Amino acid sequence: MKKLVTILVLIALFTSNAHAQFGETIRSGRPGQAIGPFTVGARVLQFQAGVDYAAYKIDRPFNETMGRTIGSDLVIRYGITERFEMGLGLVYKNETTTLSNFFEESSSTIEGISAFSVRVRSNIYEGKGLIPSVGFQFSMSLPAVSKVYRPMQVAPKITAMTNQRFGKRVGLTTNWGAVWDGKSEIPEGFYVINIGVDLTDFMSTFVELYANFGKDHWNGSVDGGFAFLVTPNLQLDVLGGYGPFNVRDDWFVSTGISWRIRFNKKEKKEKS
Repeated sequence: MKKLVTILVLIALFTSNAHAQFGETIRSGRPGQAIGPFTVGARVLQFQAGVDYAAYKIDRPFNETMGRTIGSDLVIRYGITERFEMGLGLVYKNETTTLSNFFEESSSTIEGISAFSVRVRSNIYEGKGLIPSVGFQFSMSLPAVSKVYRPMQVAPKITAMTNQRFGKRVGLTTNWGAVWDGKSEIPEGFYVINIGVDLTDFMSTFVELYANFGKDHWNGSVDGGFAFLVTPNLQLDVLGGYGPFNVRDDWFVSTGISWRIRFNKKEKKEKS
């Protein structure tokens, strides 16, 4: 842990004098699974919130399992320097599972705070055109959640992000990394490949493929959606996804909002 803190301090020092990351319009981690390599910019406070509905079904020869989840999530990000930020993530879920067979049907429901994480992000390189921008994010899921969701130990997640533009309207964002579940010492790998298109100056769309994988499994899903820029500092979004490559038949829909507040730098007063 001491080594990690030292590394993060060095990253902050290295990026503190880099040129501005603050964009003309808000850059949000919503909608979709992919996150970009850019930070929010120095002295910028950004919120990203969403409401989700998901359902799944598993058919077996003599029984069936169905589930549905209603959840909400919130991410808070703050720019320490132009290329280094810190953040918090919070997820609340209400989950119902129904088991049925020839003889009976039973249901159970659990709910509460299912995830609480702290995170840091740094933009390592800002590319141009076909040369991708590169970023890095480290997050740690903490056991400060509801008892039913509490992991046995902290669960880190390491993500490398890239983004590059193909002309003025099309962009490619990728995520690659490893995530621990808080139970096993062996992590899962994951990736996201996202293609986004700016339809107008105020509306964009995207489609992406994302998956988690291990030594003996691969679970992939696809999703897509739209983002609507209300003002340069306010964005609305809607998306939906489906897991055609998973063992279970699952899908989800989500809608959200992102907004930011910029705290201007204090002007130095000249001495009289």
